Amino acid sequence: LSRTLYLQQREIDPLVERLSNAIGPLKRFTMVMGSVGIYINEQETTSFLALNVTKGKKQVSKLIKATDAVLKELNHETYFQCPKPHCTVGWKSGTVAKIAQQALQSQGAD
Repeated sequence: LSRTLYLQQREIDPLVERLSNAIGPLKRFTMVMGSVGIYINEQETTSFLALNVTKGKKQVSKLIKATDAVLKELNHETYFQCPKPHCTVGWKSGTVAKIAQQALQSQGAD
């Protein structure tokens, strides 16, 4: 629901409390993961393999908006402007293109 956060110890309790207040009133929902997605972080240092949300996107988007509001209050970076709800299942240093190139090079070395 957010980017990776780096918090000081004193920031944890206020964040948890505000998140609980922000998302507590939201209703439960069913979320289904479907298609596979590949994502690369903004710095292009890491690639992620993910399962994309195929059912429950609107509800997840509401959670992201509520989380963003709390993060803004606490002066933290918010989620992406156009969120793509997903669940990361694996990651690797480097971009997919670099990883593919390395794999091809290693196959050619055999």
